Amino acid sequence: MPNKSNMKTVARFHRWSRKGYAVFNSLHKVVVIGTLTLSCSIISTPCKSQHKPDTMQISQIMEIDSVVITAQREPVVASKVTRPVLSVTKSEIEGAPARTIESLLEFLPGVDVRTRGVYGTQSDISIRGGTFDQTLVLLNGISMSDPHTGHHSMNLPIDPDAIEKIEVLTGPAARVFGANAYNGVVNLITRPAGQQKVLLRLTGGDFGLYSANATLNLMTGKVKHLINVGKSGSDGFTRNTDFQTIHAFVHSLAEFQMLTLEAQAGYSDRGFGANSFYSPKYPDQFEQTRTINASVKAYTTGRVRVSQALFWRRNYDRFELFRSDAPSWYTGHNYHRSDVAGGSFNATTIWSGGKTSAGVEYRHEGILSNVLGTNMVTPVPVEGEAGVNYTRSGERDCYSLFAEHTIYLGKITVNGGVLGYYAPQIVRGMKFYPGLEAGFSVTPSVHLSAAFNRTLRLPTFTDLYYTTLTNVANPGLLPEEASVWEAGVRYRLRKYTTEINGFYRAGTNMIDWVQYPGDDKWYSANITEVNISGFETSVRYQNSLKKDCFGIRQWRASWQYTQADKNSEGVLSKYVLDNLKHKVDAMVDVQMPTGLGTQVRGSYQQREGTYLRWPDNAPTAYESVWLLDIQLSWVVGHLTFFAEVSNLFNIDYIDHANVPQPGRWFRGGVVYQSAF
Repeated sequence: MPNKSNMKTVARFHRWSRKGYAVFNSLHKVVVIGTLTLSCSIISTPCKSQHKPDTMQISQIMEIDSVVITAQREPVVASKVTRPVLSVTKSEIEGAPARTIESLLEFLPGVDVRTRGVYGTQSDISIRGGTFDQTLVLLNGISMSDPHTGHHSMNLPIDPDAIEKIEVLTGPAARVFGANAYNGVVNLITRPAGQQKVLLRLTGGDFGLYSANATLNLMTGKVKHLINVGKSGSDGFTRNTDFQTIHAFVHSLAEFQMLTLEAQAGYSDRGFGANSFYSPKYPDQFEQTRTINASVKAYTTGRVRVSQALFWRRNYDRFELFRSDAPSWYTGHNYHRSDVAGGSFNATTIWSGGKTSAGVEYRHEGILSNVLGTNMVTPVPVEGEAGVNYTRSGERDCYSLFAEHTIYLGKITVNGGVLGYYAPQIVRGMKFYPGLEAGFSVTPSVHLSAAFNRTLRLPTFTDLYYTTLTNVANPGLLPEEASVWEAGVRYRLRKYTTEINGFYRAGTNMIDWVQYPGDDKWYSANITEVNISGFETSVRYQNSLKKDCFGIRQWRASWQYTQADKNSEGVLSKYVLDNLKHKVDAMVDVQMPTGLGTQVRGSYQQREGTYLRWPDNAPTAYESVWLLDIQLSWVVGHLTFFAEVSNLFNIDYIDHANVPQPGRWFRGGVVYQSAF
């Protein structure tokens, strides 16, 4: 037995290059520092077998990199972040009654998840009363946004078992991540482990649900690999809600003395009954999407750090208004192929005046379609569809210039920057979107923050070109823009974190599909002004327990409130004007002896706005809803058995107009994981 009185608090720094005195970074190796006292919100306390453990006798190894937040051009440690960032950890993901990324986000404060297709087939993510097109989704910092429509931004090639952490930046982030980070960012982070291990998950449940997933970590020399594959399907909880999905993802990482190389590639295929997705008049719709993405990154360490990335993403979409028994007037399905390709470069230097970053990005976005765009001179055959051609197309080039500077003045952190944006096919000339943020650590436990940012969102190709018998698009749409003011306070005391953040967003040229009195068509239009104000407040508790101890590992409670000043007299909105007004979320994760555990999550949601109820077309308000999910798990050696249920009280509700949502849904299965 070691002598506990001789054990010391130890901090292990892999990189410490956030300050002008970053001497540790120049050593290019791990530096172990003894007798150093640090305060960090993620420090866990072991299971208490006595009334008061002597914390001075506990050896604490704190991996500083694990608290890095990517809310700025250059990642920063959590204590220096000047914006509200929500973080979902690996342990919370593992214990959640959630087998999709959307369901992991469902219960976070400020986040609105509206599903059409079940089990992750199609979901829309919005933040702080915004729309799904205003949220930027990243996979390891690479944009997954789709210029065709934001409905496809969650066509991701991974499942929750592959995710190391989820970061959600609630608020505008265009000057950091570019256009379409209008109202918030969801960054899904995977990381290959430094050991060889495997995780296999089998799931079954109601409505013929099946799911098989595998996650493998491998080492080949200095290169670490993460491989995640899976397949799932269901007969559907009601008519025309069946689905089948497959996905595959590879993430490789090679770390050298001053250089890191990173590559990722993914594929997903989703086919699903689209019951009343876009028209309740014809409920037997069907949709299939196939998404391929790939990217490579390289970044250096040192006093001047450079990062470069190349990325590509392609999405195929086939939409069938009639899955079978089409009427004679139906001429055929809708086919779309959207492409995004580009690259970025960023450089950061640390000097006596602070930390300065500058970068550029180029994105080319295009679409081939038989519905969207302008007529093509030479049609292009649709892959895999005999006799079908893309007859229309659209494209645009997007140029971004970024600059940011951070100053550390003792307890005060000031961060400011600007985005210069040029999209010649949308607007003339370059436009600038500045931002300024400040944080003040009043005490080690109390942190104040305030921010002002300008932001934008480009119209999608659907906004610009989708014209049918019931829809009229507007090729002359302008980008959405907004000015956003924010302020917040965070209080941390041992295992507790309390936070409240308020905001006011003045939006202009808001893009929406609207219907005017006496007209049964929907029009894409720039609504002159939509101003939204609100706040989120939350309390979180985190604890660390030894394997066979009883107690609460973590719990969280939050309340989100938004109020929209819409100027919408006489206009029926599809998206912009039906935000969540109240959202109350709660989660508790309990560990019991002998490997047992449970996590319970609940949410109350009150939505603004109305929709036209089918079949009488009566304007109908969205009803408030209470949702409760629960999971029970039991760990036995390398096996984990689990049982879970979503919508425990079998509540009848809708997220989108006339689209049914599943009631109570039981699932269960087994997970095997082991190192080798």
